[in-house]
Order: sequence, then structure tokens, then C-alpha cells
Amino acid sequence: MGALLAAVGATLGGRPAAGWLVGGAVVFGLASLLVAARAAGSEDRRTRRSHALVAVVSATSVGAYALLLSGVGTVDVAVPDGEAVTLYWARYVDWLVTMPLLVAALGSVAGVDRETLASAVATTVFVVVTGIVSTGPVLGGYRYVWVGIATLAVGGVGYFLGVGLRADTRGLATETTATVDRLATLLGVCWVGYPLWWIAGPGGAGVVSPTAATAGFVALDLLATIGFALVLLRSPAVSDRGAAPAPGAGDQASRLT
Repeated sequence: MGALLAAVGATLGGRPAAGWLVGGAVVFGLASLLVAARAAGSEDRRTRRSHALVAVVSATSVGAYALLLSGVGTVDVAVPDGEAVTLYWARYVDWLVTMPLLVAALGSVAGVDRETLASAVATTVFVVVTGIVSTGPVLGGYRYVWVGIATLAVGGVGYFLGVGLRADTRGLATETTATVDRLATLLGVCWVGYPLWWIAGPGGAGVVSPTAATAGFVALDLLATIGFALVLLRSPAVSDRGAAPAPGAGDQASRLT
């Protein structure tokens, strides 16, 4: 244990951004255990599924942050006629897993049909993939074209969060609809923040330092995932218990089970 603490101390001393990664990893680890325990103790299938997905998201972030801390999660990419650029590949793998899972968890809470949910998840994957392509330093100015494509794809996810979900939750209880609205708004705000922060960071305009960029991404990750978990844990109506159903809820309930 002493050797581990010494290694962590050395890492923090040499890399200011590491402190943010350690703090984020600890919070995500605790959240994963808490949400997993809540999922195991629930008797409702939708509640178990949504909580389990959030637990997997938190655990994935722990692994990604560990890779970044160890240095394995980064790679230096040579740029023609320029200095090497550090690519934080573990961060993008993290988002490639966690963002679609959060959409799936939200869809589970809202009870959307499989076709709509599959389209939303696929669009989310496309957003992350185009974001990864846009980080390619060899692309030069063309990477902003990919940033634009990724931004348009974010609009597709935004349509799902702002329009598609509300159409699917009209027959659910008022408390459940309010929970879905809060979760959708939370994810929407975060996913607008990610591309804006990337543009401000070293990969874009370079307005903020690498340490500040890491801190910002950790904050966005925590807001998206931990915020999502807190809303779920504090909502007694995720499975529509304790709330009066809205008119027509019987038809909606039959579609969800």
C-alpha cells in the first residue's frame, strides 16, 4: 500500500492534471458500487436495467482514467513539419462506451421502443467516432470539417432528447415524465459542453491549457454520469411506483413490459 501511495504521489507531483483524474476515478468508483447495489436490490426490471447501465458507465470511466494516469491511455502522434501531438485515446474509448450506455439507460427509464433507442444509440456512437477522427493532427484544417459533422450528429441526438423522448413519455406517470425530462436536459447540456470545450482546448483553438482541458472534461464526465446517477437514485418514480398514471398509461405500460 505504501508503494502504491508513493507512486500516486509521484504521479500527482509531476503531472498537475493527474489530480483531476485521481479524484474523478475515486468518485466514479464509489458511484459504480452504490448504483450497482441499488440495481441488485430493485425488484423492477426497468429500474435494474437503467441502474446497471449507469454502474457500467461509472466503472468504464474508472478504467479509462486509470489508463490515462498510467500513461498507457495516451500516444504521441507525429505531425509533418511540427511537434508531436499527444492523443488521449483512452478518453475517446471511454466516451465511445459510456455515452451510448447513458442514452440506453435514459431510453430504459422512458420506455422507448427498440427501434428508436437503437437509432439514438447509433447516432451517439457516430458522434464519438467523428469526434475521434477530428482529433487527427494529420488532417490539419480539415479536422474542423469533421467537427462540423460531429456537431450535426449531436443535433440528431438532441432531437431524440428533446422531441423523441417526450413523445414516448406522454402516457407515463407525471413523476416519471419529470425524471426523464431532467435526465434528458442534463445529458443535452453536457453534450453541448463537450465539443465547445474541445474547441477551446489544445486540440482546437488552444485557448485553455492541457491541465485545464483535462479538468473540464473530468467535470463534464462527472456532471453527465454522476448527475444522471443522482437523479435516478433520488427519483422514487423511475418504475412508476407511488405516482398516479396519466390518462392512457395502461396502453403505454403494456408496451413497456
